[in-house]
Amino acid sequence: MTLRNRHKGRSLFFSYCGFQEGPFESFRLIIPLTPYILDTREGPPTGPFGRFICIYPAYLNNKKTIAEGRRIPISKAVENPTATEIQDVCSAVGLNAFLEKNKMYSREWNRDAQYRGRVRVQLKQEDGSLCLVQFPSRKSVMLYAAEMIPKLKTRTQKTGGSDQTLQQGEGSKKGKGKKKK
Repeated sequence: MTLRNRHKGRSLFFSYCGFQEGPFESFRLIIPLTPYILDTREGPPTGPFGRFICIYPAYLNNKKTIAEGRRIPISKAVENPTATEIQDVCSAVGLNAFLEKNKMYSREWNRDAQYRGRVRVQLKQEDGSLCLVQFPSRKSVMLYAAEMIPKLKTRTQKTGGSDQTLQQGEGSKKGKGKKKK
């Protein structure tokens, strides 16, 4: 016997299973038929973020596999992007993007602050038209962000400054070593 329960516009399907024999004959168990909640609401998504997409840093990370959440080719991916960098790139091009700092990607096992964050980007307006014609899909936004993140000033300054510190550190180590007996 199947029971259909309606709750806030969603249909939930349950099945009643009863025991045929034994002392618990009258006991009934409810088992869901499907693990999915079927959404029967009509129309486009509503609310303040109805037309926004989510971009997690793991989508653009070249250190991740596809199973770990990367969504673009590894040749175009970036090494350890942050949500702040993604938001900076999207805002600079003219997309309506904002950062949710405390959100985490569900497949991310590392709980460090560097891996936290999610960027919400508006692709379509209320009437369904695109905000920017050059970004028709979420994949185009991810590819653009991955292309522009290495060109950010924060990325170029980090690599330039670290080379000088490495050279200075190597120079100071020349005289150090074990004394011969």
